[in-house]
Amino acid sequence: MKIGYDAKRAFHNTSGLGNYSRDLLRILFKHRPEQEYFLFNPKASKRELFQYERNERIHEIMPSSPLHQIIHPIWRSKAVIGECKSRKLDIYHGLSNELPIGIGKSKIKSIVSIHDLIFMRLPKLYRKTDRLIYRAKFEQACKEADKIIAISEQTASDIIKYLKISSSKIEVVHQGCQPEFQKEHSTQSLEKVKEQYSLPDRFLLGVGTLEKRKNQGIIIRAMAELKENIPVVLVGKPTSYKIQLQKLSDELGLSGMIHYLSDVPTEDLARIFKLAEVLLYPSVFEGFGIPILEGLSSGIPVVTSEDSCFHEAGGNAALYINPYEHRSLVKALEEILNDERSRMERIEAGKEHFQNFSEDKIANNLSAVYDI
Repeated sequence: MKIGYDAKRAFHNTSGLGNYSRDLLRILFKHRPEQEYFLFNPKASKRELFQYERNERIHEIMPSSPLHQIIHPIWRSKAVIGECKSRKLDIYHGLSNELPIGIGKSKIKSIVSIHDLIFMRLPKLYRKTDRLIYRAKFEQACKEADKIIAISEQTASDIIKYLKISSSKIEVVHQGCQPEFQKEHSTQSLEKVKEQYSLPDRFLLGVGTLEKRKNQGIIIRAMAELKENIPVVLVGKPTSYKIQLQKLSDELGLSGMIHYLSDVPTEDLARIFKLAEVLLYPSVFEGFGIPILEGLSSGIPVVTSEDSCFHEAGGNAALYINPYEHRSLVKALEEILNDERSRMERIEAGKEHFQNFSEDKIANNLSAVYDI
């Protein structure tokens, strides 16, 4: 089978959509080596985000005409269909909510991964022009696709509710996380990362873009009431929300307790997880929440929100809080930090729950969708 992929995010995006794309492709390369893969990359990569073994079954395809090299969005959104036809692909998989316009009229079967519809569920978080663009892209992709992969039951439900798509067209295929988080790391390598990033001896960890939806403010408010004096390390791309977080921590006398990191390579991030006491993921809403799996597989307790898809990712291992009430987080942290038995039980439950997201299971589920 010849399968093409919209690999823009795999080659260029450092966060969620990029991680999803890279991990899905890595799993398929490893577990389905008999297939031939065509990775459509609209422009040259500035850095080596996507590392894989180059061989005769994996092809990176880029625009060949000067026009498409300059205006590569046109190539990605339209001309790539011709590229697929010339290579006689069986399936084209849009990994990040989009498909080329008109692919539904071609003879190529198409699949699109839909991650979330937060722009429709929480419209106030997005500019009107962005909402209109996203809606047009999502509706076109879902309408033209032969199958839709929803990354969670929550996302599947939202596709049905907001885009009026039949459930028969949707398959839920959960995500996994990169194997780096499951590895055992030497004391020496952990100490090296600790020194490199000037990490405290003990710390709580928050991972995710610094933005209002990720809700890092609740962490700072909880720290002000937490009896234990323990700093927080927030790892994520900064936005204007970081200014609000810094102002809040200054007002509460906690500015020296908050450490900000960004552009952390995966191999270093995995070690930071191992060094952390707890992962805090109090997001208001997500399509799935890969950091939850990263925390569980790293062997640390996870505290996350009680709504959205978080129970799918965290199972009975995570501790769930009201993301709008910081005292709920204070209570959860007091349990995790002061009750060693509860802490160890959740760590063990996390390792067990993580088996539901094994690479083999993901590969089998993807293959079932591709059999259309």
